[in-house]
Amino acid sequence: LSVDEFLVKAKELGFDGVMLMAKRPHLSLLDFDKSARARLKERINELGLSLVGLAGYSDFTAGIDKPGIPHLEMQAAYIGQLAEMASDLGTKMVRIFTGYERPGVPFDKQYAMVVEGITLAAREAAKYGVTLVVQNHHDIALHHDAMYWMLKEINMPNVMAGWDAWSPVLEGLPKEELRESVIKMKPFIVNTIAAD
Repeated sequence: LSVDEFLVKAKELGFDGVMLMAKRPHLSLLDFDKSARARLKERINELGLSLVGLAGYSDFTAGIDKPGIPHLEMQAAYIGQLAEMASDLGTKMVRIFTGYERPGVPFDKQYAMVVEGITLAAREAAKYGVTLVVQNHHDIALHHDAMYWMLKEINMPNVMAGWDAWSPVLEGLPKEELRESVIKMKPFIVNTIAAD
């Protein structure tokens, strides 16, 4: 569906808020300049919907094998631009991912890269009053203990959790541990995603 078709369908289904993908075919930075954003914001309001947030697509370990390329800076700049777009559209939340684990690279190096990258991105997002919501999604800090430690280490007020209850289920966590994961992550959870 196009963005407008998606919005109309969400309204027809009775939703009062939506999250838009910040990539094609929805909402690419390459396709939505300031005037296009203003028109989209007006359309969302016209339909009586609220934009809950943007779904960003980050991978802070990308390019770890090519240290001469400033991949972390590029990711942080991209997320900063998403934060600006989010602000233009009237939302203060951008969902992000950590980084995919790369074979042959020490885990500590990858983890440190993710922490550094999210910290840089959070500084950019803060310029627009936007919170980065880290979703656990088949990547580094998938488990709630690792995500909790990471968010504590980053220690920035605009970096929170979009705790995805689906991922722990896929990990095979028993019901009690799933419950414990939510309780542990509670201080950070500002968004959640559920899959049926």
